[in-house]
Amino acid sequence: MKDFGAFSEESVDYPDFVHPLATAIEQGEFNLGILICGSGNGVAITANKHQNIRAALCWNNELAALEKKNIIMPMSYPWGQDL
Repeated sequence: MKDFGAFSEESVDYPDFVHPLATAIEQGEFNLGILICGSGNGVAITANKHQNIRAALCWNNELAALEKKNIIMPMSYPWGQDL
């Protein structure tokens, strides 16, 4: 286990921490990583810029389990149009 930071409460640029984690996973140093930030969107987008990385927002155990299995579910919209 490795903590890639940040190590203070000062404002930081999250890509400075996301890219090293994603690179370590791509190089086989780790099997997975956990990114924590305010909304999670920015860090997920940044991590997904790496070709072999699949980052997803998971706010409960069910979503985390589905994402770990890499199950992609179709999205439904209230107006009845599915993707």
